[in-house]
Amino acid sequence: MVSSIAIKQIKKILKCQDTDATEIDLILVVTTLSTITITSGAAVFSRYESWSYFDSVYYCVITLTTIGFGDMVALQKDHALDQKPEYVAFALIFILFGMAIVAASLNLFVLRFVTMNTEDERRDEAEALQAAAGAVRLEGDVITANGSILSGQCPQEGASFTDLTSVCSCTCASCAPCHALPFTRSYSFRKRSMNLSYILPRRQRLQQQREQQQQQREMQQREHLQREREQQQVTHTDTQEELCSSSSESDVTPTLAQKRNSV
Repeated sequence: MVSSIAIKQIKKILKCQDTDATEIDLILVVTTLSTITITSGAAVFSRYESWSYFDSVYYCVITLTTIGFGDMVALQKDHALDQKPEYVAFALIFILFGMAIVAASLNLFVLRFVTMNTEDERRDEAEALQAAAGAVRLEGDVITANGSILSGQCPQEGASFTDLTSVCSCTCASCAPCHALPFTRSYSFRKRSMNLSYILPRRQRLQQQREQQQQQREMQQREHLQREREQQQVTHTDTQEELCSSSSESDVTPTLAQKRNSV
């Protein structure tokens, strides 16, 4: 909290547009404080405990991160607990505040990594939605850049220029969707959806194939019925002609009589 207030005040003094304390600012501040705390404490422990500076830094790190191996312990030489009260007070304050600062630094690092993962997931979702919104639709004859379908007809009066923008890159006048428009650079192209069926999902492709097969079967059935009707009509006409020609004769055979009766 103190770091956030200090960062806001410094940004106001520097006349920055964004005066809020971000996670990066807090991480930098807390990391700097942790480094100063560890280096200064290591200098004090090196003096009072007669350790090397590297050993003192090692002790400060394992103590403030609560690892605590126990291989190096302060306040154990020359009766420091009884004869050096200022050193004891420094050790207590150093451990308490140093643990708070290091813990805040570690928490900010963890939160930053979690936030980065969340931002990546949100960015992936946004890219997926954008890709789905800009996908080419194949239901119509004319495929435009924003997914709208012209179906080979002139647009209405309320149609905007962006709705008529096509993915066709050619500059020929024949690709224009309507020659009566006031503008001339709105190009389109005609493409049958069956030629691009491999782009569609598997379920939709199977459904289209089933519909095409059903239409073919229906057409074959209609053609078969039409041929049968034509054959029946021809047979009926021939029978009528035979009966008419035989009616003029006086002798009627039993076969012709039977046909006449059946007719």
